[in-house]
Amino acid sequence: MNFNELFSEHGLSLDRLRSFLEVVDAGGIAAATRSDANRQSLYSRQIKELETFFGTALTKRKGRRLEITSEGERLARLVRSTFTELADFRADSKNETRRAIIAGGASLIEWLVSPTLSDCRQALGHPLIETRSLRSADICRAIDNEQIDFGILRREAIPPNLKSVNLGKLTYALYIPKQLAPPRSPKTDKQWSKLFNTLPQARLIPGSRFRRAVEEAHQALLIRPNIIAETSSILQLAALVKTGQAAAILPKTAQTAFTHQAIKEIPLTGFLDHQRELSLAYSKSHLTRRNWTSTHLKALKITLQNQLS
Repeated sequence: MNFNELFSEHGLSLDRLRSFLEVVDAGGIAAATRSDANRQSLYSRQIKELETFFGTALTKRKGRRLEITSEGERLARLVRSTFTELADFRADSKNETRRAIIAGGASLIEWLVSPTLSDCRQALGHPLIETRSLRSADICRAIDNEQIDFGILRREAIPPNLKSVNLGKLTYALYIPKQLAPPRSPKTDKQWSKLFNTLPQARLIPGSRFRRAVEEAHQALLIRPNIIAETSSILQLAALVKTGQAAAILPKTAQTAFTHQAIKEIPLTGFLDHQRELSLAYSKSHLTRRNWTSTHLKALKITLQNQLS
């Protein structure tokens, strides 16, 4: 293929493409330039030059906001993948360390990825691992846009355009500081009711599926739980348990946070059968461009499955 026509006209350069990508990733020129007036003028001019070169609108105004057109999104994806391949080629040529980005909810990063970081590196050929705490929708969008390499999230949250492998079930248990724990685990509805009515507990603020599932279990047994705190994150719940202030229902991966701590784990059999199917999501074409094979993917999957089980 003849590429000479790409360089026969003024307007295309790596610097212009980088500026455009920064605007796309930041969500606007002001955010990308941190409101620097000189850089805003430069970025605006560079984007106009790219639009002239390609003969299509890359951005459009909607009120006071700047939106990226579908052609702009297409160009951003192409530029990002090209820059990633160039960075990988440079790292390989100079025998430098590559970077792999794994995203998930904060508690999954804390309790599933971080404890297995060395094994994750080995599975992927010893890159530098960067972790990001993101919401499910943001993870899927970032994988599709090739901003991250892997995402850990609920299986049902993964859209059809992404590939995934199953990691297994995330199950839950009641974690109680030992000074607050009953001598025996509850077996009957009456024992569960007595425990939850008296035990100081913390829970998530309203809005999550998990919170609704716990509430439904309480209602089924006519329980009025002794709630002393509500938090916006599971990590904050674990902190309250760890400091001995309250009990909480947490994913079993939280065991990692309680190493050498006087915490009792009580299975929820007979009270709550809540679990989540977790998957590792990725873009097949993106992994291919980065030379990660099915062998790398399988090794990463096994590493995370072992920590989850």
